[in-house]
This record gives sequence, C-alpha cells and structure tokens, in this order.
Amino acid sequence: MLRLLPNRKKLRNDRLDPTSTRWRRLRLLENRVAPRNEIEDPKTGLKVLIANDEQSLIENGEAQKKETTDRTEENLEYQANIANLQEADGLLKKAISVLKVYYSKIVKEEAFVEMKKQTPPETWKEGGYKGQSGAGTDAITMLEHILSDTQTEEKEAHEAEKTAQHAFEDSMTSLKKEEKELQENLAKLRVTLAETEEELLGKKSEHKATVEIGRAHV
Repeated sequence: MLRLLPNRKKLRNDRLDPTSTRWRRLRLLENRVAPRNEIEDPKTGLKVLIANDEQSLIENGEAQKKETTDRTEENLEYQANIANLQEADGLLKKAISVLKVYYSKIVKEEAFVEMKKQTPPETWKEGGYKGQSGAGTDAITMLEHILSDTQTEEKEAHEAEKTAQHAFEDSMTSLKKEEKELQENLAKLRVTLAETEEELLGKKSEHKATVEIGRAHV
C-alpha cells in the first residue's frame, strides 16, 4: 500500500500564512503556554513566588514574636536585679552610717573616761587603742567597698539594658519594614496571578472556539 506523504511545501506555507488554521492553532498554543509558565514555573512562577512570600511572612511574624518575648523576659530580669541592687545599696548606706556613729561615740566615750583617770589605758600602749578604732574603720571601709561595687554593678546593668533595648528596637524596625514590603509584594503578586489566570482562561476559550471552527471546516 502506498503512503501519501504530506505536502511539505503546503505545511511550510501553513506555518507562515497567518490566515491558515494551522498557523492560528500554533499561535494559540504558544499564547496558552506563556501565561501557564508564568503561573506554574517551579522557580519563577507566580504561585511559587507567592508561596515563598507567604512563608517569609510567617517567619517574620515568628521572629517578631520571639524577639518580643525574649526582650520582655530580659527586662523583667533587669528590673528584679535593679530592685535587689537598690535594696542592697540602701542597706549598706544605712549600715555604714550606723557604724560611723557607733564607733565615733565609742572613741569619744572611752577617751573621755581615760582622761578623767589621768592614767593612760593599756590599750593606748603600743597602738592598742588605735587598734580598736582601726577595727571600726576596717569594717566601714569594707562596707564602703561593697557599696561601691554594688553601685558599679547597677550602673552597668542600666547600660546593658539600654543597649539591649536599642538593639531590640532596631531589629523590630527592620522586621516591620520587611513585613510591610512582603505584604505589599504579596498583594501585587496575587493581583498579577488573578489577571494571568483570567488571561489564561480567555486563551483556553479562544483555543476551544478555534478548534471548533477548524472541525467545522473539515
């Protein structure tokens, strides 16, 4: 049986002739593929871009929540630490004040008593009396040193809190900016997707109509 070979010249002419049914079908097919790729491409398609932005938006929200929780916990710890340091500061100042008054009275009273006796007390010899006043001075000096350390620690705690708060505010500003950009871009992508899907639907309808016309001419 002989097989009839297609007329290659006719096929070539059909591809070039914009009035031919074949040419219209090819163009419609190309027009349908373009918007479908724009929607479904696994790397650059609109659906992938939308999914990526939605995921980024979720991660952004989680980051904001975590940073806010961490900052709140740090601030509560800071407040508790400052309260303890301020309480210690008050107690140390009170103790130092009481000790100064106490040792001052002892020195005056004992000195007065010994002067009335007109006999130098044994504690005056070889620095004995000096040792009693020195003991009081040593205690006061030790408390003053602890007070100084406490005040330094409080100052450092305030500075650390200030630095942490500024870092938190900067981070939140950046996250809020990113969130806004993601929301705006996501809205644009969704509009583009809706328009592209509508265009694709129109192409399908046009293709269906063309096919039906082609069949009618067969």
